[in-house]
Amino acid sequence: MGMKDQKQAVSIAEERMKLIAPLLTPDLDSESMKKLRSSISEQNGVSERTLERYCRSYLAEGFEGLKPQGRGRRNKVQDTAGAT
Repeated sequence: MGMKDQKQAVSIAEERMKLIAPLLTPDLDSESMKKLRSSISEQNGVSERTLERYCRSYLAEGFEGLKPQGRGRRNKVQDTAGAT
């Protein structure tokens, strides 16, 4: 990953961290968590499912888990069956 890509990944992770930070408060009960997640979702145009995924990634991998994952290189399969 190039320097520009790395900076962009960090920037995206920082934005995701800002979104989920209130959800990481340990003393929230499930009802408060649900209301807060719904509110954050509506205010930021991000689905509740995505917020849940960000939280899980953060809890499992820390800040690195919030960085976008590359899709990897996609190889085109060339059809050589008809070649003579």
